[in-house]
Amino acid sequence: MPLHGYTKIELTDVKTGKVETQEKHNLVTNAVQNILSGFDRSLNLQMMLADKRYSNDSGSDGNITNLITAFYGGLYLYDTPLGSNPDTLFAPAGAALVGTALQNTANTGTNPCRGSYNQAESSVDIENGVVTFVYDFATNQANGTIASVCLTSPRGAYMCEADTVPAALQPSTNPFTQMGPEQRFLTKIKSFDYYSGHIAPIWADEEKQLLVMGRIIADGEQQLLELRYHDLQLNSLDLFDPGSDVPKEIKTFSLQGLSLHSKDDSGSYHRIYADVERGKLYVSSVKATPVKPGEEMRVREFDMNTFAYTDYHLTNTSGENLSGFISGMRGPWLAGTVYDGWLYMQASYKKSGTKEADYYRFRLTDSSQVEYIPTNDTGMYIITDAHDGRIYSFVGSDRGTSAGVLNTATGKVYSTERSDLWYSDSNYDNLKWLVIPTVGGGASPLVTGPGGTNYASIRRMVRPNYLGTINDLDAPVEKTPDKTMKITYTLRREA
Repeated sequence: MPLHGYTKIELTDVKTGKVETQEKHNLVTNAVQNILSGFDRSLNLQMMLADKRYSNDSGSDGNITNLITAFYGGLYLYDTPLGSNPDTLFAPAGAALVGTALQNTANTGTNPCRGSYNQAESSVDIENGVVTFVYDFATNQANGTIASVCLTSPRGAYMCEADTVPAALQPSTNPFTQMGPEQRFLTKIKSFDYYSGHIAPIWADEEKQLLVMGRIIADGEQQLLELRYHDLQLNSLDLFDPGSDVPKEIKTFSLQGLSLHSKDDSGSYHRIYADVERGKLYVSSVKATPVKPGEEMRVREFDMNTFAYTDYHLTNTSGENLSGFISGMRGPWLAGTVYDGWLYMQASYKKSGTKEADYYRFRLTDSSQVEYIPTNDTGMYIITDAHDGRIYSFVGSDRGTSAGVLNTATGKVYSTERSDLWYSDSNYDNLKWLVIPTVGGGASPLVTGPGGTNYASIRRMVRPNYLGTINDLDAPVEKTPDKTMKITYTLRREA
């Protein structure tokens, strides 16, 4: 169904009453089509559309209302034009998120990013195919340069990027099942954990319908990377398939020269991570903990198609002791991860009075290029997702910490309004919900999380911060503390 969008921005000077107005038509992206196509029209509409308001993972506080607000009921304001390509599903890291808002919700707290829904002036006319979202921003909200106005999912609006942890966090909820549909695939793959010495998912491929499981074997002289290729049957189902957990293919690669810690059965000192956007698979390694200044960290970079490799020997030039523990059991840690050409390492100790240890990142091709990344008490413990230049962590190491977004363009960690997703440390069968790096995943990649005690749970979820529309303004506007702002965004069904 073709849609047409139109945006009107009104900035009012509170001292003079002068009103600055901009109006423009917008681009409707392919994000929603991408999501619907990924689920083959098999949608859990109750999960997608019920207005749960993040109460808890199982509760339902509302009823299904309509599709249009479920997909487009959130607002994003960026400081950079995002272009006119309908396949732009997410904002790049270089575009800063200035403000957010969501339908039927007022900002009654102190979050300087999010505005409030104007119930009186908004309207949803399903019969005639017109919806008008009106959002108001006070003088202390969404200040900065605004160059692009976009619609997103309502749940995406809670993923603001603030310099400090918002005073009032949304309740701790599952960031994936609460924000969209789900589809669970039949699998007989054995349950797994994230010790590198055991089998865990490394990446998935939509086109090839594969899930690649991997582990490192470090036992004295034997140092290997083992990859197991499983058929996921994403778009088809063989009724005679017995569902064996035996992989269709196993590949092994020597890790000699990487200097792995011997007998490292728990995988504490090495890490596997796939950067599917670059088509690279990384194995990082340290000898012990801490990694003292001047000591070495090693990374082997594989091409994911040819498996040709390049070795990088990096020196700790941070001037600080770094933790050598770079692999976690129930999820991939940020420490030891290579993404977008940087190796991320965590400081060994938390600074006095802080909840979270800070990070450093080293340019893979030049470890003298090192950057300090303070977390500002924002959780960046487990990598829940990474794409388009941003690394997401919905899991904090302490209860009550905000979810974190690490922007690789700025090298800064930002806080969201969503609090952490948490599972008890004593429950070793409960994996946190994590995106499996998915080639061709788009707005709805594969995730893994809590399942049965015998077999792994593989599902498809929706990333909440997709760009449903893009409206690059003819000229950026400046929202300042002496101005209020009203944004009117209309979507209309075209014949």
